[in-house]
Amino acid sequence: MVPGEFFDVNPGKRRAGRSSRFRSHVRFSFGPSEKTVRAGLERLRSLL
Repeated sequence: MVPGEFFDVNPGKRRAGRSSRFRSHVRFSFGPSEKTVRAGLERLRSLL
């Protein structure tokens, strides 16, 4: 899981001084096996 703002495209830094519109988003990678993803989601659930 990584913060969504890392995937916000801002060519030429035209939005200088404004926060990313994706600050409250996250991106998940579903590359690992389903078992691994489920274990990670359970860990997140226990934190929340």
